Amino acid sequence: MIETKYLEVEYGFTNYQEIDELINAFIQENQQIEVLDIKFQSNKSAVADSGVSAEYLHTSALIIYKTPPQNQTAISSKGMGFLIECDKCGKVSTIKTNHIGQTTCYKCKGEEK
Repeated sequence: MIETKYLEVEYGFTNYQEIDELINAFIQENQQIEVLDIKFQSNKSAVADSGVSAEYLHTSALIIYKTPPQNQTAISSKGMGFLIECDKCGKVSTIKTNHIGQTTCYKCKGEEK
């Protein structure tokens, strides 16, 4: 399954972390994921009012990642085989019981049954 995680830098005196620290911490805490892409964004804005001015910086990242299948053999079809979601084409396919652990359908393997 493909999922996303949005991270943004919190600016403050006690809890400030760079965006790369947040990204690396998320990846370290979720070592089972496969990172597909990271989108980085940084915006700078300025405010002026009554002679007082300030600049604000907002930094964020979107991590796009793939999680491993939860349980590929959760559904049985009367002891004759199992349903899997093919890693290559994404379609649901039945495999023989003695091929348990297989993650690619027979069609994608070139062994159409």
